[in-house]
Amino acid sequence: EEKNNIEQKELSLQKTNVKLSAALREVNDRRMAFKTFMDSVNEERLHFSSANDELDLVKRKIDAAQQEKTHYEGVMTTKVLPDIKTAEAEYADLQQRRQVFVLYWH
Repeated sequence: EEKNNIEQKELSLQKTNVKLSAALREVNDRRMAFKTFMDSVNEERLHFSSANDELDLVKRKIDAAQQEKTHYEGVMTTKVLPDIKTAEAEYADLQQRRQVFVLYWH
């Protein structure tokens, strides 16, 4: 009877060890899955950060281009267009004088 009792306890201990080993494997598997997940999250975060940096650079370039455009539009309005208008007026005046000259001498 004592021997039978010991054998049952040993069998119970073996079953417990099997369950414990399975539980430890499950814990290790989940730990590895979590590590893989966290590595993936960190990699995505780095890509996101890099993309954010690129976006900031593009925004700065757009702002600089907009400022440059505004500057050149101002130059066109204040300096170039008045010169063009003056040249057009002089051209029209010269054309009119030419017509008068042609009519007068023919």
